[in-house]
Amino acid sequence: MKNTITQAYQDKVLFLVRHSLKPFFEEEDTLYAFLTYSWEKFLPKFHLQCIKNHELPPIDAEDTVRKNLFLFAVGLATYGQKHVISFILQEIPKQGNLYQLATILLHVLPLPQNIKTLEKKTEILEWLEIHYDQLTWDEEKEVFYLKEEG
Repeated sequence: MKNTITQAYQDKVLFLVRHSLKPFFEEEDTLYAFLTYSWEKFLPKFHLQCIKNHELPPIDAEDTVRKNLFLFAVGLATYGQKHVISFILQEIPKQGNLYQLATILLHVLPLPQNIKTLEKKTEILEWLEIHYDQLTWDEEKEVFYLKEEG
């Protein structure tokens, strides 16, 4: 059974990036192809910007590489791409659409109830550090689960 929550988040990301999707309409899974391509294209530019400026650019600026990468990361998380989770947690916007998009992590990660809130970012990061290698994507349910080691 498909998780309609991930589809809802994919729809939100699609709405926010739809103007950039025209070259990808030939792809079978247009949104996933666009997100993967854009993540790979903009991530090096973002890293160069951080190195050059010796700081992270603000995520809440109107049109920044960081904001775009945040959107791509949220979209990729809905497809089970766990490498983007820490980027989403790096700086969670305080409110608005971007904050709402960050809540995808609360739906797809098997977090303990006591840290299942974005206000517990440090605890989520600590949990992620311990369990990252065990995180496995369930294609049918569209959520992560912890794979038993061994």
